[in-house]
Amino acid sequence: MNFLALCQHVHRLIRPGPDLPGTVPTATTSQTGVLEEIVYWTRNAWLDIQAEQDHWQWMKVPASLSVTASTRTYAVSAMTTGGGTWISGVAVERLLPMADSHGNQFGLIYLTATGVSAQQRVAYVPIQDFRGFLDIGTRSSGQPRYFTIKHGNQLEFDPTPDATYTFTCDAKITPQSLSATTDNPLNWPITALGLPEHYHQWIAWRAVKMYAVTRQEASNLYAQAEREETIWRDKAIREFSQAIDLDAQYGNSGFTF
Repeated sequence: MNFLALCQHVHRLIRPGPDLPGTVPTATTSQTGVLEEIVYWTRNAWLDIQAEQDHWQWMKVPASLSVTASTRTYAVSAMTTGGGTWISGVAVERLLPMADSHGNQFGLIYLTATGVSAQQRVAYVPIQDFRGFLDIGTRSSGQPRYFTIKHGNQLEFDPTPDATYTFTCDAKITPQSLSATTDNPLNWPITALGLPEHYHQWIAWRAVKMYAVTRQEASNLYAQAEREETIWRDKAIREFSQAIDLDAQYGNSGFTF
């Protein structure tokens, strides 16, 4: 469902006013009263859902970086996503190390001149374990074996690169704020590869729950919305969430002193 259809579905669920259920609003701008609230809560429900987990699979894109000789630290903004253009607003805490089923956290790296056939893992080390161990004294040069995310907007590698390498990891994209009538969670970040349409019920029921919070007499509606949303949320977690702790003990990253 696009933004307008979601708003109309929320109207159908809460049934306020004299209009036939699901027939209003007819636009997502210039609304007043309860229709403005429906637009507002629908937009915020989708933002909340996207922010709820770092590892929603529909919000992940591959990100790559050219790592050059003698340079250890790089701005996150120097990376490119799978689409070839860095998505504005991706914060560094949304730059995500890959992880396997054992909780090992890593990126991938290869000598650019050799090509992807030489690709190897490079272990992610949380900044609190990187500092004072992998960034002090005179560091050796070579193919990086470790990386960390620091200062909110930088990547650092160790050993210091001795040539040009290509590094890749995952990135969580900036949450979509529904604006235009045709904005559709299904198409974020890539057309038809966002949140599948049958999960849009989740957005609608969360919006209904938000609406009910503002209505003291709507406790039954809130309880129903809570039940329905929980069903869809639990399904989404099972299908789309990679539940790992990226700041777990560094042993899970393969990092050893």
